[in-house]
Amino acid sequence: MITDENKILPWCGIYTVVNVHNGKRYIGQTTRSFHERWKEEINEVKFRKKYGVKNCNMSKFNHIIGTILDDSDNKYIKISNTEAYFGCLHFKRIQEWCNTLTKEELFKNEHKCIEYWDSYNNGYNSRP
Repeated sequence: MITDENKILPWCGIYTVVNVHNGKRYIGQTTRSFHERWKEEINEVKFRKKYGVKNCNMSKFNHIIGTILDDSDNKYIKISNTEAYFGCLHFKRIQEWCNTLTKEELFKNEHKCIEYWDSYNNGYNSRP
């Protein structure tokens, strides 16, 4: 029996976001385009700020986005299909797959990247 976890994804990818000031990093995964996902990350924090959602519910990565949002001069800048900047954050694709991985395999690959860059202990990932 094929479950959602074992179903082959049509497209998926893993990305990193590096704070160019301190080298701290966030690792994420997506089944949408990289730019859609990155804009979702930013828009989620904009929504929280606009409607006064408590900061205690925000991840470490959301907090850094929030500080960047406080400077109205910071804009999302698309460099290519796999790279962008937002303030001091550099968004970049690590890897992408077409019709290759299941959701479970995607999570495992994301976990390996979090371990490799130690972005839980020394970065912005809130879960190892």
